[in-house]
Order: sequence, then structure tokens, then C-alpha cells
Amino acid sequence: MFADGTGWSIGLDGALLQRSEAGWRPAPAPTAGDLTGIWASGPADVWVAGATGLVRWDAKSWSAADSQRVNVVWGTAPDDVQAAGKNGLVRSFDGHRWTTIATDVNTPFLGIWTSPGQIFVVGGEYALGRPKQGLAMHRARGRWTRLAVSRVLNGVWGSSPTDVWIVGDGGTLLHFDGRRWSPATCPSSADLLSVGGRGRNDVWAGARDGTLLHFDGAHWSTVESGTQNPLTAVQGGPFGVAAAGGNGTILVRRH
Repeated sequence: MFADGTGWSIGLDGALLQRSEAGWRPAPAPTAGDLTGIWASGPADVWVAGATGLVRWDAKSWSAADSQRVNVVWGTAPDDVQAAGKNGLVRSFDGHRWTTIATDVNTPFLGIWTSPGQIFVVGGEYALGRPKQGLAMHRARGRWTRLAVSRVLNGVWGSSPTDVWIVGDGGTLLHFDGRRWSPATCPSSADLLSVGGRGRNDVWAGARDGTLLHFDGAHWSTVESGTQNPLTAVQGGPFGVAAAGGNGTILVRRH
């Protein structure tokens, strides 16, 4: 959502909702297949990732932007956009063309957050229904560093490159201070699927069972969400905080 209260929400099978002053309404699907990631630099520059690649909204229409299949997308400006997907794929857009950034891993990436010159991606794999490996990667100064964990990691967000949060299965919470990753105490054992916020003292995470968590700069606590649907996306902004998830769930907390 944007400062004026407008915004977009995505889902499976090409589901797309657009919000105006009149509220949420269905919009024509920009592409076939599931839509799994969204980022915007503004109302006239919206990127959506999905089963058929990336599409872009320019305030008038959607157009194909990149054919590589990706799960998630993030950026810092219209000419600085990154996306990530299966088999360790990371793509980068410089305003003119998309290129691949080598990662030397085959892990499917499920979350991405970027700042100028830096990329954070997270993901993991399951084997026989159980977590096989979780992986976080950070790229700075042209080099990747890795953090392997025993739980699949599902989301990443930061207020700055020295304040980055990762969430994952089993209540996994990890924090990066610009130098090292540290685990944080989580008040829930639920699988955490998403994270976002408005600043280092206002961070939110959504869980598979509908649990909402809030970080006030010192501690994480649970917040009543009113739903048991999985919360697969959390976004903060001037309007407040929004969470979206299964069965068309959209929650908005205004500030």
C-alpha cells in the first residue's frame, strides 16, 4: 500500500486486487499462474513476480519485464530492482536490462530484501516433508557470504543494512547488525512466513497459523490478528502496516 491508501495485493492463480478510495476490487490478472512476490517504487512503478516471470505496471497497463521464473522481487529505485527464485537464481535490473548474479547454490529462494549495493536472500529445502536446509545469503562489495541453518527461512526485511530481520519455520528469528547474525527469542513456535515494518522499533512478522508478532526495538510479542489464515506478506509504510495471506485475508493497522 502507498501513502494515499491505494495499493495492490496478489495471490494464487493470477489473483490480483487493486485498492482505491472505494476499497479493494479484483483487477485483471497481469499474467497466468501464481503470483508470489510484489514490490513498487511508487504507484506508477509496480513489479510482480510469478510462475511466468516478472511483469511491470506503469500506471496504465501491465507488460512483461523478464521471462525468468522468480518467487520474490525487491528494489530501491526503478533502475535498481532484484528478484530471486528456484535453484539459487538471483536477477538484477539496472533500468535497461536484467542480468543474472551467480550464487553457486541450488537452494530455492523464498525471500529478498535489498539496499543500494547490498542483497539479502533467504530460502530452504524440504525432504520427505521435513526441513532439509535453510540458507541466508548476503551480497556486499560484489561478494556473497552464507549462513546455513536447520530451519527453512521464508522472509527477510530491514530498516537499513545494519538492521535486518530474517524469519523462518519453527519461530526462527535472526537479526543482522551489519557484522553478524544473532538469534532472537520468539514468543511463538509457529512457522514465520513474512516480515516487514516501518523502522527498527516497529517490525512485524506473520505466521502460518495467523499469528502476528511485533518488535518494539527491544522485545518481540504476539498481537491478536483475528485470523487463523497464513499471513504470507507484511508491509509497513506511511499509512501504517498491512498483512495479507490465505483465503483473501488483508489486515491493515493504520498509524
